[in-house]
Amino acid sequence: MADELLRVCRPGGTIGMANFTPEGLAADFFGVFAPYAPAPPEGALPPVMWGSEKHVRELFGDRVAALEMTRRRYVEKAASPREYRRFFKETFGPAVAVYAGLAEQPERAAALDRDFLEFAPRSNRGGPDGPAEYHYEYLLVVARRQGRGAGR
Repeated sequence: MADELLRVCRPGGTIGMANFTPEGLAADFFGVFAPYAPAPPEGALPPVMWGSEKHVRELFGDRVAALEMTRRRYVEKAASPREYRRFFKETFGPAVAVYAGLAEQPERAAALDRDFLEFAPRSNRGGPDGPAEYHYEYLLVVARRQGRGAGR
């Protein structure tokens, strides 16, 4: 994917990304869905690897004129852990897709609900009666492609 980002970015242009880190809550969040989702292609790395400074440096190498990375945090809130699950189950594209894929497998859909309801209270950093708070970490990546116009 780094190759494609560099291909479509004009010489001297900027690539910006906000990527969840592998050490942050997003890895646990996506881990809830992994056993229920279709298997990724052979050799595919977890998307949260894009939140690893080392991995991003390896992907871009010396093909960028500048590479800045900063870890940041943000907080998602919901009325309760149960509401957090409901919201993501109904609105978050990857979660909606996994649940849709389980439409003919009600036992597995129920197991996913249980796993998600275990994750939501366990990961909540707010009060047990609400509001629920989920603290996510991401890596802000700003890369400047080499080429004419660099430094302008």
